[in-house]
Amino acid sequence: MIQFVYIFFLSFFLALAPQKKNTLSVEEYFSKAEVRDLKKLVNFFQSQFCGDFGGFEDCMNMRNLELFNNGYLPIIENIDFEKQEKLYSKLKSGLFHEIWKFCESRSSTEKGGVVICLNSDGKYLKFIKDLSVQNTDLKEYYMDLISSGGFESMGILQNRILSNPEFYDLSDFNIQVLITVHFLSINDFKKRWGEREDTQMGRFPPPLTN
Repeated sequence: MIQFVYIFFLSFFLALAPQKKNTLSVEEYFSKAEVRDLKKLVNFFQSQFCGDFGGFEDCMNMRNLELFNNGYLPIIENIDFEKQEKLYSKLKSGLFHEIWKFCESRSSTEKGGVVICLNSDGKYLKFIKDLSVQNTDLKEYYMDLISSGGFESMGILQNRILSNPEFYDLSDFNIQVLITVHFLSINDFKKRWGEREDTQMGRFPPPLTN
């Protein structure tokens, strides 16, 4: 009950926080077909993760505290990986390869050690780079993408959204894309690798090689 009250007042104050607007447009970076596919990703994430929590903005205001408290467990529990893989096959453009590629882990697994990671030559990273110039609160997140070659495991993004909500206008499609791609990547990585005992802490297996 106490946590519910806390979440209620947190979402109330987040709604009142003045938002710093981004002037970037995804159309500057992606083709029309790729933008349509980005919308499919965002709609899928919202339908899977938000459920009865309402639209994207209300959902993230309410559920981000869960992510802060429980690591990526709410993502793992709510997003169906089989449906996510089917979604990939429904993308009509080359968007998947503008965001992701497959890498081999340094440690072998029963699935061959193939995991999803960031395509450092894709349009998506350029989009995030320019977004981080406008939104300086994203600089650390962007630098982590560059240095690790993958999607960080320590919760930088959800921590930033919680502590600095004025930088994250959850009604902005740019921010929705950022959040969607991040958490779908986490879900794919964790489930393709195989759920482990350390899922709740958000720890990843050893570094990746291209």
